[in-house]
Amino acid sequence: MNSRELLKSSLFYTVVQYLVLGIGFVRGLFTAKYLGPALMGSYGLVTLILEYLRFSNLGISNAMNLEVSVNKNKAEKSAYVQNVINNAFSYMVVIALLLGAVAVVFHFFAPGFAAAEFSKYTFAIFFIGMVGQIKVFAVLYARLFDKYRFINLIELASAVVLCLLVVLFIADYQLNAVIGSMIASSLLTLSLCLVLIHRKVSLHIDWRLLRKLATIGIPLLLCVLFEKVFQTVDRMLIVRFLTREDLGFFTLAYTVLSNTLVVLSSFTFLNYPKFLERFNMSNYSGEARDRLWHDLKRYSTVYSGVIIAIALIGLILVEPFIKILLPAYGPSIVIYRILMIGSIFEMISYFAGAYLVSNKYQNLILWMLAISTLTSLVLNYFAIHMGWGLVGIAVATSFSMSLYAALKIGFVLAKIGTFSLLRLTDFYKKYILLLAFVIPVLLWLPAHLYLAMPVFLVLYLSELLEVKRRLLPVKSR
Repeated sequence: MNSRELLKSSLFYTVVQYLVLGIGFVRGLFTAKYLGPALMGSYGLVTLILEYLRFSNLGISNAMNLEVSVNKNKAEKSAYVQNVINNAFSYMVVIALLLGAVAVVFHFFAPGFAAAEFSKYTFAIFFIGMVGQIKVFAVLYARLFDKYRFINLIELASAVVLCLLVVLFIADYQLNAVIGSMIASSLLTLSLCLVLIHRKVSLHIDWRLLRKLATIGIPLLLCVLFEKVFQTVDRMLIVRFLTREDLGFFTLAYTVLSNTLVVLSSFTFLNYPKFLERFNMSNYSGEARDRLWHDLKRYSTVYSGVIIAIALIGLILVEPFIKILLPAYGPSIVIYRILMIGSIFEMISYFAGAYLVSNKYQNLILWMLAISTLTSLVLNYFAIHMGWGLVGIAVATSFSMSLYAALKIGFVLAKIGTFSLLRLTDFYKKYILLLAFVIPVLLWLPAHLYLAMPVFLVLYLSELLEVKRRLLPVKSR
């Protein structure tokens, strides 16, 4: 698949994600209106349980993603790749059956063990969790083999069915309608998944291979969990020390930030297996480590041009957007802008992260996350203690994001034997130069942030031309 096809698939997936977000917003409005605070709390408990059930596969899905990405285009590894896929699928099926068995035990032998909502909806919760395991496998399989239409179909169809059923029945059946709608959506999801994988995978368990996948997958799973903690430390402290109103301002800033960058997250999600394959050390001989760094920096610099173009548009438009549509959330504007600075640092390090995962340096990532999380915790607490409020918390979080990004780049340089502070700084030099202009404007002339666009174009013109060259067809004479 060439660059233009990748862009087309990524943009279409982005459109689908925006549609799903819109559908989810409508469903959320109906759910909040008809359930009321008490039942909404019960619904929140059910979704929280389902969120934790997602991690019951012990990272086997992550290990499958890594092993297949790195080896799928190697002819001598074709049998190994199929064996990994079959074992991962078989393991997911076993986990799904175990979840069913756990549901039976809880329902008949320990009905009062957990909260009332859990006891009432035990079978529903575990059925939805079972289907969730199969969906994880199917979406990973589709992404690995460029079956993007399936991913779009399953995301959109399940969202539409869930929203439609909730809207039709929630007024009469309240929480039962929501849970029933989730079951119906899960049945549709299961049917689509089975159609995708029919005759492509088989049930087979190789215990030695499964242990290998678990050895790879558990650290990757821990990375995901640690990253969740790292990303939510600031809000945990806001919950503990500040008001719910402050939490609302901060949450909206994060929400708008993630929606601004959804086109980039869609691109990286779809193409992550390709990047794992690209930056695996098996593609580089011992003498080619400088070439690896050159490739990594080139990819990152071109990517940063796109990131910053989208980010600048977001930084400029966030103020009129919030002031017109959500005027009560004025403090979210400055929080958004500060968080965006750190987010860009972290996103530019994306390919460095892909290199570390591809070459099985998961333990290093855990250490980096631990250091960054501790830094975030200390700085956020200090900001609260000093009375700097949400702005201080946003600065502390943004700094911690930047530290995490720098650690990833530094470890890549160390692993290829070329670490130096000069090289580390050189990796971010264009963005640092842009910040030298943007930050003073944000501090003293935020209404004139558009003045940063000419500076951006001067700094990143070559990267934008590279994107244009790769994505636009060459006209024949």
